[in-house]
Amino acid sequence: MSAIDAHAALLGRRPPRFQPPPGDLHLVIGPPGDDEESRFRLRSTVDAATRGARVVRLEGDRSAVLYMDEATELHRRDMDAMGHLIAFDSEASAETRSAFHTLAHPLPATPRYPREVVSLQIKGVVFDGKAEPTRYDGIGWRRTYTYARPNGRLAEFLPAEEATGYCTLREAIHEATFARTCCERIHTRSVAFPRPIGCGEFEHVTFNGEPQGFVILGLPRLVPGRERPYLEALRADVAQGRLRATVPYLRARSRALFELHRRGLTLPFRHMGNLSFLGEPAAGVLMHDLGDRRALSEREMVSRDQHLLEAFANLCYLLNPIDIIVPGAPGFEEAYAFHSDHIDELARAVLTGYFGEGAPLPSIDDYEECFHALYATPVAASCHRALDHFRKYCPAARALVEPGPSAGAR
Repeated sequence: MSAIDAHAALLGRRPPRFQPPPGDLHLVIGPPGDDEESRFRLRSTVDAATRGARVVRLEGDRSAVLYMDEATELHRRDMDAMGHLIAFDSEASAETRSAFHTLAHPLPATPRYPREVVSLQIKGVVFDGKAEPTRYDGIGWRRTYTYARPNGRLAEFLPAEEATGYCTLREAIHEATFARTCCERIHTRSVAFPRPIGCGEFEHVTFNGEPQGFVILGLPRLVPGRERPYLEALRADVAQGRLRATVPYLRARSRALFELHRRGLTLPFRHMGNLSFLGEPAAGVLMHDLGDRRALSEREMVSRDQHLLEAFANLCYLLNPIDIIVPGAPGFEEAYAFHSDHIDELARAVLTGYFGEGAPLPSIDDYEECFHALYATPVAASCHRALDHFRKYCPAARALVEPGPSAGAR
């Protein structure tokens, strides 16, 4: 059973929260990209990612061009290992599209990247170029996708199909540049980001006509298993029948999103599998998977209302018990059932982590009602209590600047 089918089966037993309204009037066919839906432009982003970079050609089972960060010097042994993972075929896996390499010579911390890099994640290289690519519909894949339109309304779009083990060039380039932006803008203990080491393109490799690429990300020491610490806490909460051990993890996730919003950045899909803990929850989290097309800066938004609404949708995602662990992943049903049964406590943990102790907190029903209304009513015309609260206390509202030209030159 695919993750999508597992998701659909579960919905029949327990109705989910924060779902789009019925019907397809809100559905925008085709993903927003180089059009009026945002100011993101792939060409200018490619230019920003490759400007001043060291160009390395890689030959093996597949040919690739690598653009290395000019300030990064990897030891020859590590360069060779990384190049082998990029240029030589491997068996496609539904479990991951990333290969990992533990550095023989870790990269020291710098003012911009204050954590030592001990390993590399190379995303988009787990495939056999001699085999026909297959469509990915496994863990984390979504049929539709909520986003904010320039007119200040929520909508859904259909994501383009992706190949198992691959990464589109667009996503690879976007992840490298957005990671750099995050590292430049945010310097706090609450949240960290991978260090962008490089990105590149495979020659003559496409899927459904879309060029395929890869991105290389430097990782610090992390608690193993991404969502594993949260799942261990969840088991303790389930045994006790109360929300307690998971609260610090839920708050840490919310605080990390707060810091992004405070610096004018939006980032969707912050489930527990898209982050790693740097130690105990109070030590902060590292955000993974930064290449999503709605990972945007305020300058890439067409309007202020769009930016505010995208941030609002980010927070609503954190409130949804079905999105703490993604459908199909280990622990999904347990997490969904437990947090659905403790929905008010979940909302309090999420909103307190985001807004801080002592802030007035609307109920989760207020947020869900507002979420549904914003598919029909634009932000500018809404007087809903939850949105008024979000406008007043959300750092995204205070971080707004006038939208500028395409932010490929971030």
